[in-house]
Amino acid sequence: SNDGVEDLVATPSGGQWFINNVSIAPGIFNPDSLGGGIHKIKYSVGNSSGCSDVDSINHTINSSPSVTDMPAPRSVCKSESVITLSANPTGGQWYIDNVASVAAQFNPGSQTVGEHKIKYVVANANGCSDSAEVTFTVSESPNVSITPPTASCSNDGVEDLVATPSGGQWFINNVSIA
Repeated sequence: SNDGVEDLVATPSGGQWFINNVSIAPGIFNPDSLGGGIHKIKYSVGNSSGCSDVDSINHTINSSPSVTDMPAPRSVCKSESVITLSANPTGGQWYIDNVASVAAQFNPGSQTVGEHKIKYVVANANGCSDSAEVTFTVSESPNVSITPPTASCSNDGVEDLVATPSGGQWFINNVSIA
């Protein structure tokens, strides 16, 4: 049902097409607008002598799955944990940069910096399929290095904490400090 528009062809040309007894634009067949089921396609043509002929066929359109609930596009850092991928309906195949994924997971740490196309393809028992694609952008994680403070006594004055790169947030015992 999600196949693209197709041209209907009959001989001789110049006749009128009908689907389910409704006249359609010349030769344009759009399965998506009809939905699943059996549909009667009819072609009627006449000639200059006033003679006419009609031929018809029954055509089955199988329902296609519709991929929903894909992950949203996002930016991730190489240091982030593995991301479990999910979509509906379940049972499909995940691809990362056109390579089939054994598990439904995206591991930022094993990817190069940049954009990665994540695609999900699912088929149903009728052999019809649907797919959806999303982009994850992987960024390099900063490499933090703390310069240890000198040994401290409880009555020492204030010490500056130093780390590279600068501009981060400091925590002591998991409590944010100024």
